[in-house]
This record gives sequence, structure tokens and C-alpha cells, in this order.
Amino acid sequence: MKPNLSPPASRTAGRDEEDAQRALAAIQPDKAVTVNIRVAADAMLADLKAGGLSAESAAHEDFLLGNIKPRQRMVAQFGLAGASRGLVMALIMPPRRSWASSRSSATAQPTSRRFRV
Repeated sequence: MKPNLSPPASRTAGRDEEDAQRALAAIQPDKAVTVNIRVAADAMLADLKAGGLSAESAAHEDFLLGNIKPRQRMVAQFGLAGASRGLVMALIMPPRRSWASSRSSATAQPTSRRFRV
């Protein structure tokens, strides 16, 4: 059976945009740049399928696409940072379970790490 190589219809596109707009409202950047990662994410999934990947179900395919999208966002962030001589900074949060089990909620704080480039 030949695999379907057409890009999937993104079932979370509206939610992704809403999340992005909430993040922008929270951080209030001096400048905002919109980058459409859908084409790159869909192309990566299609390429994986062409290479023999077979998702178990539509939900599994959504899960796979959900793992690809954040990496495409990172590619865009690093591209923008490089073009503007900027820096990508990340806030590293411990997994919720270990965070909650190892600390009381009153004292729990996110962990940040600095990386030199």
C-alpha cells in the first residue's frame, strides 16, 4: 500500500495562533515577527512518511506533528536571532510531576540556565 504523502491538515493551527498571541501579550516585545512554521512542519512529516514512517492513527500523526512543530519554532527563533545579531534565551522548567513532588507549591520556582554562544 502506497503511503499518503500529502501534508496533513493542521488540527491545532487556531490554537497555536491563540497561544502565540497570549505569549506576545505577556512579554510585550518591542518588535514581533510572524513566521509560518506550518509548511516546514508539514513538509518534515511528509518526508518522514516518504521514508517509511507509518503513524498508527490520526491521533498518533497529530502527536508526531506536535513533536515536530516546536523544533520548527526553534529553527525560526535561531534564524531570526542570527539575522539580527540577537540571542535566543530559554526558561527551563522541570517536569510538573517531579517539580510538584520535590517541592511545595509555595516554594517552587522555575530553573533557568544560561548558555554562552
